[in-house]
Amino acid sequence: MILVFSKTYDVSTTDVMRWLHHIGERDVVRVNTDLPTQPSSITLTDERFDISVGDREIAMEEIDAVWVPQGASFGSSPLSPSGSA
Repeated sequence: MILVFSKTYDVSTTDVMRWLHHIGERDVVRVNTDLPTQPSSITLTDERFDISVGDREIAMEEIDAVWVPQGASFGSSPLSPSGSA
């Protein structure tokens, strides 16, 4: 499974998603970090990383790759270091 972090109207991410589907990668989950409901929750401990996107619970073991667009800035999203904007 490929986990993609982006923003709702990022056209380049949409193009990448289309290309992944074109080459046969069907299990791709996009997280639009500018939406208040995505991700629903993130659990990060010494032993676990779990993320909820919509009604899907994703465990770290399911994730084969993570893609974040180069130069992406997510403001105060869960992906940002504490105190950055």
